[in-house]
Amino acid sequence: MMARIALCAIFFALVLHSHQPGAYAQLQVNRNTDDCINPALTTDDWRIWPNSKYMITGTGFNRDSAGNIVITNRANFRVTYYKSYKIVENFSAKETYVLYQCGANPPTNYPAGAKLYQIPLTSISADDTSAAEFAKQCGAVDRVAYVSEFICSSCMQALAVCGYIAPDPSFDKQAAADLQSQVDAFFTFYPSDNPKSISMSAVTQDSPLSRAEWLKYVSVFFNKEWEAEALFRTIRTAYSDLKRAAQARSAAINRKPVVLWVYKGFDADFVVSKPPYKLAYVEDAGGQMLPDSKLQALGFVNNTANSWSIPQARTDVWKNTLKLVNLYF
Repeated sequence: MMARIALCAIFFALVLHSHQPGAYAQLQVNRNTDDCINPALTTDDWRIWPNSKYMITGTGFNRDSAGNIVITNRANFRVTYYKSYKIVENFSAKETYVLYQCGANPPTNYPAGAKLYQIPLTSISADDTSAAEFAKQCGAVDRVAYVSEFICSSCMQALAVCGYIAPDPSFDKQAAADLQSQVDAFFTFYPSDNPKSISMSAVTQDSPLSRAEWLKYVSVFFNKEWEAEALFRTIRTAYSDLKRAAQARSAAINRKPVVLWVYKGFDADFVVSKPPYKLAYVEDAGGQMLPDSKLQALGFVNNTANSWSIPQARTDVWKNTLKLVNLYF
Protein backbone atom coordinates (compact mmCIF):
# COMPACT_ATOMS: atom_id res chain seq x y z
CA MET A 1 0.00 0.00 0.00
CA MET A 2 2.76 2.45 0.93
CA ALA A 3 4.52 1.73 -2.36
CA ARG A 4 1.34 2.57 -4.28
CA ILE A 5 0.93 5.83 -2.36
CA ALA A 6 4.55 6.74 -3.07
CA LEU A 7 4.16 6.04 -6.78
CA CYS A 8 1.00 8.14 -6.92
CA ALA A 9 2.72 11.00 -5.14
CA ILE A 10 5.58 10.89 -7.65
CA PHE A 11 3.13 10.79 -10.55
CA PHE A 12 1.18 13.83 -9.39
CA ALA A 13 4.31 15.72 -8.45
CA LEU A 14 6.11 15.17 -11.74
CA VAL A 15 3.28 15.14 -14.23
CA LEU A 16 0.90 17.73 -12.86
CA HIS A 17 2.57 20.05 -10.41
CA SER A 18 5.53 22.15 -9.49
CA HIS A 19 4.84 22.60 -5.79
CA GLN A 20 6.03 25.52 -3.68
CA PRO A 21 5.63 24.89 0.08
CA GLY A 22 3.16 27.21 1.76
CA ALA A 23 1.40 28.16 -1.48
CA TYR A 24 -0.87 26.61 -4.03
CA ALA A 25 1.12 24.91 -6.78
CA GLN A 26 1.10 26.29 -10.29
CA LEU A 27 -0.44 23.70 -12.55
CA GLN A 28 0.96 22.89 -15.96
CA VAL A 29 -1.96 20.95 -17.42
CA ASN A 30 -2.31 20.95 -21.19
CA ARG A 31 -5.49 19.80 -22.84
CA ASN A 32 -5.27 16.44 -24.56
CA THR A 33 -5.79 17.02 -28.28
CA ASP A 34 -8.11 14.02 -28.36
CA ASP A 35 -10.51 15.99 -26.15
CA CYS A 36 -11.47 18.29 -28.99
CA ILE A 37 -13.28 17.99 -32.27
CA ASN A 38 -11.96 19.55 -35.45
CA PRO A 39 -13.72 22.92 -35.89
CA ALA A 40 -13.54 22.46 -39.66
CA LEU A 41 -15.92 19.51 -39.36
CA THR A 42 -18.68 21.42 -37.61
CA THR A 43 -21.60 22.62 -39.69
CA ASP A 44 -25.14 23.64 -38.91
CA ASP A 45 -26.26 20.06 -39.44
CA TRP A 46 -23.34 18.45 -37.62
CA ARG A 47 -23.94 17.09 -34.12
CA ILE A 48 -22.19 15.05 -31.43
CA TRP A 49 -25.40 14.17 -29.64
CA PRO A 50 -27.53 12.12 -29.61
CA ASN A 51 -24.88 9.45 -29.31
CA SER A 52 -25.46 6.41 -27.12
CA LYS A 53 -21.79 6.27 -26.10
CA TYR A 54 -21.86 9.81 -24.76
CA MET A 55 -25.25 9.89 -23.06
CA ILE A 56 -26.51 8.80 -19.68
CA THR A 57 -29.80 6.98 -19.20
CA GLY A 58 -32.45 7.57 -16.57
CA THR A 59 -36.04 6.95 -15.60
CA GLY A 60 -37.21 9.49 -18.16
CA PHE A 61 -36.25 9.79 -21.83
CA ASN A 62 -37.96 12.58 -23.77
CA ARG A 63 -37.41 14.97 -26.63
CA ASP A 64 -38.09 18.67 -26.44
CA SER A 65 -39.81 20.64 -29.19
CA ALA A 66 -36.51 20.95 -31.10
CA GLY A 67 -35.78 17.23 -30.92
CA ASN A 68 -33.09 17.46 -28.24
CA ILE A 69 -32.93 14.54 -25.80
CA VAL A 70 -33.86 15.17 -22.16
CA ILE A 71 -32.76 12.62 -19.53
CA THR A 72 -34.25 12.68 -16.03
CA ASN A 73 -33.71 10.29 -13.11
CA ARG A 74 -34.51 9.70 -9.43
CA ALA A 75 -31.29 11.35 -8.28
CA ASN A 76 -32.69 14.88 -8.79
CA PHE A 77 -30.71 16.14 -11.76
CA ARG A 78 -31.46 16.39 -15.47
CA VAL A 79 -29.30 16.46 -18.60
CA THR A 80 -30.43 17.81 -21.97
CA TYR A 81 -28.31 16.94 -25.00
CA TYR A 82 -28.09 19.48 -27.82
CA LYS A 83 -25.98 19.23 -31.00
CA SER A 84 -22.64 20.21 -29.49
CA TYR A 85 -23.44 21.08 -25.90
CA LYS A 86 -25.29 19.79 -22.85
CA ILE A 87 -27.31 21.54 -20.18
CA VAL A 88 -27.11 20.00 -16.70
CA GLU A 89 -29.68 21.00 -14.09
CA ASN A 90 -28.97 20.23 -10.43
CA PHE A 91 -32.38 20.59 -8.80
CA SER A 92 -31.04 20.07 -5.27
CA ALA A 93 -28.63 23.01 -5.55
CA LYS A 94 -30.85 24.98 -7.95
CA GLU A 95 -27.94 25.47 -10.35
CA THR A 96 -27.61 25.03 -14.11
CA TYR A 97 -24.46 24.31 -16.12
CA VAL A 98 -23.91 24.61 -19.86
CA LEU A 99 -21.19 22.30 -21.18
CA TYR A 100 -19.97 22.82 -24.72
CA GLN A 101 -17.63 20.48 -26.56
CA CYS A 102 -14.02 21.57 -27.05
CA GLY A 103 -13.59 22.56 -30.69
CA ALA A 104 -17.19 23.71 -31.06
CA ASN A 105 -18.44 27.25 -30.66
CA PRO A 106 -19.93 28.04 -27.25
CA PRO A 107 -23.72 28.37 -27.35
CA THR A 108 -25.26 31.81 -27.06
CA ASN A 109 -28.85 30.90 -26.25
CA TYR A 110 -29.01 29.24 -22.85
CA PRO A 111 -30.76 29.83 -19.49
CA ALA A 112 -29.98 33.06 -17.67
CA GLY A 113 -27.71 32.54 -14.68
CA ALA A 114 -26.27 29.27 -15.99
CA LYS A 115 -22.52 28.65 -15.70
CA LEU A 116 -20.56 27.91 -18.88
CA TYR A 117 -17.80 25.27 -19.18
CA GLN A 118 -15.76 23.84 -22.04
CA ILE A 119 -15.66 20.05 -21.80
CA PRO A 120 -14.20 17.65 -21.11
CA LEU A 121 -12.80 19.43 -18.08
CA THR A 122 -9.00 19.22 -17.93
CA SER A 123 -8.39 19.87 -14.21
CA ILE A 124 -10.67 20.13 -11.19
CA SER A 125 -10.53 20.96 -7.53
CA ALA A 126 -12.77 18.52 -5.62
CA ASP A 127 -13.56 19.62 -2.09
CA ASP A 128 -16.42 17.10 -2.23
CA THR A 129 -14.97 13.61 -1.68
CA SER A 130 -17.67 11.83 -3.69
CA ALA A 131 -16.96 14.00 -6.75
CA ALA A 132 -13.27 13.08 -6.69
CA GLU A 133 -14.01 9.40 -6.22
CA PHE A 134 -16.64 9.37 -8.98
CA ALA A 135 -14.20 11.11 -11.34
CA LYS A 136 -11.71 8.36 -10.57
CA GLN A 137 -14.26 5.60 -11.10
CA CYS A 138 -15.36 6.86 -14.51
CA GLY A 139 -11.77 7.15 -15.74
CA ALA A 140 -10.98 10.82 -15.16
CA VAL A 141 -8.58 10.55 -12.21
CA ASP A 142 -5.91 12.35 -14.24
CA ARG A 143 -8.18 15.41 -14.25
CA VAL A 144 -8.31 15.67 -10.42
CA ALA A 145 -5.77 18.27 -9.30
CA TYR A 146 -6.87 19.17 -5.74
CA VAL A 147 -8.73 17.00 -3.24
CA SER A 148 -10.22 16.99 0.25
CA GLU A 149 -7.95 15.89 3.08
CA PHE A 150 -10.70 13.40 3.97
CA ILE A 151 -10.52 11.51 0.66
CA CYS A 152 -10.37 7.70 0.99
CA SER A 153 -8.53 6.79 -2.22
CA SER A 154 -4.87 6.00 -1.44
CA CYS A 155 -3.67 7.68 -4.63
CA MET A 156 -5.60 10.85 -3.89
CA GLN A 157 -4.50 10.77 -0.25
CA ALA A 158 -0.98 11.14 -1.61
CA LEU A 159 -2.12 14.25 -3.43
CA ALA A 160 -3.56 15.64 -0.19
CA VAL A 161 -0.44 14.74 1.81
CA CYS A 162 1.64 16.67 -0.72
CA GLY A 163 -0.43 19.76 0.09
CA TYR A 164 -2.89 19.87 -2.80
CA ILE A 165 -5.95 20.52 -0.64
CA ALA A 166 -9.13 21.64 -2.41
CA PRO A 167 -10.70 24.83 -1.00
CA ASP A 168 -14.44 25.32 -0.63
CA PRO A 169 -15.21 28.38 -2.79
CA SER A 170 -18.25 29.21 -0.64
CA PHE A 171 -16.18 29.69 2.52
CA ASP A 172 -12.53 30.04 1.49
CA LYS A 173 -12.90 32.61 -1.25
CA GLN A 174 -9.27 33.72 -1.20
CA ALA A 175 -7.92 30.19 -1.65
CA ALA A 176 -10.40 29.62 -4.47
CA ALA A 177 -9.29 32.88 -6.08
CA ASP A 178 -5.68 31.69 -5.92
CA LEU A 179 -6.65 28.58 -7.90
CA GLN A 180 -9.11 30.25 -10.26
CA SER A 181 -6.72 30.26 -13.22
CA GLN A 182 -5.36 26.78 -12.48
CA VAL A 183 -8.50 24.66 -12.59
CA ASP A 184 -11.53 24.43 -14.85
CA ALA A 185 -13.98 23.80 -12.02
CA PHE A 186 -14.48 23.45 -8.28
CA PHE A 187 -16.65 20.48 -7.26
CA THR A 188 -18.12 21.25 -3.87
CA PHE A 189 -21.29 20.59 -1.88
CA TYR A 190 -22.59 24.11 -1.34
CA PRO A 191 -23.90 26.30 -4.17
CA SER A 192 -21.57 29.22 -4.80
CA ASP A 193 -21.49 32.42 -6.82
CA ASN A 194 -18.04 31.39 -8.06
CA PRO A 195 -18.41 31.03 -11.86
CA LYS A 196 -16.37 27.82 -11.81
CA SER A 197 -18.16 26.17 -8.89
CA ILE A 198 -20.19 23.00 -9.50
CA SER A 199 -22.48 21.73 -6.75
CA MET A 200 -22.23 18.02 -5.96
CA SER A 201 -25.47 17.00 -4.24
CA ALA A 202 -25.19 13.23 -3.91
CA VAL A 203 -25.45 13.43 -0.11
CA THR A 204 -28.92 14.99 -0.36
CA GLN A 205 -30.33 11.69 -1.61
CA ASP A 206 -32.12 9.31 0.74
CA SER A 207 -31.29 5.98 -0.92
CA PRO A 208 -27.87 4.38 -1.53
CA LEU A 209 -28.54 3.79 -5.23
CA SER A 210 -29.73 7.37 -5.78
CA ARG A 211 -26.47 8.55 -4.24
CA ALA A 212 -24.50 6.19 -6.49
CA GLU A 213 -26.33 7.53 -9.54
CA TRP A 214 -24.51 10.85 -9.11
CA LEU A 215 -21.61 9.03 -10.71
CA LYS A 216 -23.45 9.80 -13.96
CA TYR A 217 -23.68 13.48 -13.03
CA VAL A 218 -19.90 13.75 -12.63
CA SER A 219 -19.29 11.78 -15.82
CA VAL A 220 -21.19 14.31 -17.95
CA PHE A 221 -18.49 16.93 -17.31
CA PHE A 222 -15.79 14.63 -18.73
CA ASN A 223 -17.72 12.93 -21.59
CA LYS A 224 -17.44 9.71 -19.62
CA GLU A 225 -21.12 8.74 -19.75
CA TRP A 226 -20.44 5.30 -21.26
CA GLU A 227 -18.04 4.37 -18.46
CA ALA A 228 -20.38 5.70 -15.78
CA GLU A 229 -23.38 3.87 -17.23
CA ALA A 230 -21.53 0.55 -17.30
CA LEU A 231 -20.29 0.97 -13.73
CA PHE A 232 -23.63 2.11 -12.33
CA ARG A 233 -25.42 -0.88 -13.84
CA THR A 234 -22.85 -3.17 -12.21
CA ILE A 235 -23.35 -1.41 -8.86
CA ARG A 236 -27.15 -1.55 -9.14
CA THR A 237 -27.16 -5.24 -10.03
CA ALA A 238 -24.74 -6.20 -7.26
CA TYR A 239 -26.60 -4.12 -4.67
CA SER A 240 -29.99 -5.53 -5.66
CA ASP A 241 -28.69 -9.10 -5.56
CA LEU A 242 -27.18 -8.61 -2.10
CA LYS A 243 -30.36 -6.96 -0.86
CA ARG A 244 -32.52 -9.88 -1.97
CA ALA A 245 -30.13 -12.43 -0.46
CA ALA A 246 -29.87 -10.58 2.88
CA GLN A 247 -33.58 -10.04 3.25
CA ALA A 248 -34.28 -13.66 2.32
CA ARG A 249 -31.82 -14.75 5.02
CA SER A 250 -33.54 -12.58 7.64
CA ALA A 251 -36.92 -13.99 6.64
CA ALA A 252 -35.60 -17.56 6.82
CA ILE A 253 -34.35 -17.18 10.39
CA ASN A 254 -37.30 -14.92 11.30
CA ARG A 255 -35.00 -12.37 12.88
CA LYS A 256 -33.60 -8.98 11.95
CA PRO A 257 -30.31 -8.03 13.61
CA VAL A 258 -30.49 -4.75 15.53
CA VAL A 259 -27.97 -2.15 14.38
CA LEU A 260 -26.68 1.10 15.82
CA TRP A 261 -24.85 3.77 13.81
CA VAL A 262 -22.95 5.90 16.33
CA TYR A 263 -20.12 8.42 16.55
CA LYS A 264 -18.49 10.67 19.15
CA GLY A 265 -20.03 14.13 18.94
CA PHE A 266 -18.41 17.52 19.45
CA ASP A 267 -20.11 18.09 22.82
CA ALA A 268 -18.62 15.13 24.75
CA ASP A 269 -21.55 12.98 23.72
CA PHE A 270 -22.34 9.82 21.81
CA VAL A 271 -24.57 10.48 18.82
CA VAL A 272 -26.80 7.82 17.28
CA SER A 273 -27.20 8.70 13.59
CA LYS A 274 -30.33 7.61 11.70
CA PRO A 275 -30.61 9.52 8.40
CA PRO A 276 -32.73 7.86 5.67
CA TYR A 277 -29.79 6.51 3.64
CA LYS A 278 -28.36 4.72 6.70
CA LEU A 279 -31.78 3.28 7.49
CA ALA A 280 -31.91 2.05 3.90
CA TYR A 281 -28.49 0.42 4.16
CA VAL A 282 -29.50 -1.45 7.32
CA GLU A 283 -32.96 -2.49 6.12
CA ASP A 284 -31.64 -3.55 2.70
CA ALA A 285 -29.10 -5.74 4.52
CA GLY A 286 -31.93 -7.47 6.39
CA GLY A 287 -31.47 -5.62 9.66
CA GLN A 288 -33.23 -2.92 11.65
CA MET A 289 -32.14 0.18 13.55
CA LEU A 290 -32.69 0.37 17.30
CA PRO A 291 -36.16 2.00 17.53
CA ASP A 292 -36.53 5.59 18.68
CA SER A 293 -38.78 4.44 21.53
CA LYS A 294 -35.93 2.32 22.94
CA LEU A 295 -33.46 5.20 22.67
CA GLN A 296 -35.86 7.52 24.46
CA ALA A 297 -36.46 4.96 27.22
CA LEU A 298 -32.70 4.59 27.69
CA GLY A 299 -32.33 8.34 28.23
CA PHE A 300 -31.13 9.56 24.82
CA VAL A 301 -32.14 13.06 23.79
CA ASN A 302 -33.65 13.61 20.34
CA ASN A 303 -31.48 16.29 18.66
CA THR A 304 -33.02 16.25 15.20
CA ALA A 305 -35.31 13.99 13.22
CA ASN A 306 -32.29 11.84 12.41
CA SER A 307 -30.13 11.78 15.55
CA TRP A 308 -30.16 11.04 19.27
CA SER A 309 -27.42 11.72 21.83
CA ILE A 310 -26.26 10.89 25.35
CA PRO A 311 -23.32 12.37 27.33
CA GLN A 312 -20.22 10.20 27.12
CA ALA A 313 -20.04 10.35 30.91
CA ARG A 314 -23.22 8.23 31.04
CA THR A 315 -21.36 4.96 30.57
CA ASP A 316 -24.20 3.10 32.30
CA VAL A 317 -26.61 4.14 29.57
CA TRP A 318 -24.13 3.25 26.85
CA LYS A 319 -23.55 -0.21 28.32
CA ASN A 320 -27.29 -0.85 28.52
CA THR A 321 -27.66 0.33 24.92
CA LEU A 322 -25.04 -2.10 23.65
CA LYS A 323 -26.93 -4.98 25.28
CA LEU A 324 -29.83 -4.29 22.88
CA VAL A 325 -27.89 -4.34 19.63
CA ASN A 326 -26.18 -7.02 17.56
CA LEU A 327 -23.90 -4.71 15.63
CA TYR A 328 -22.79 -1.08 15.74
CA PHE A 329 -20.80 1.12 13.40
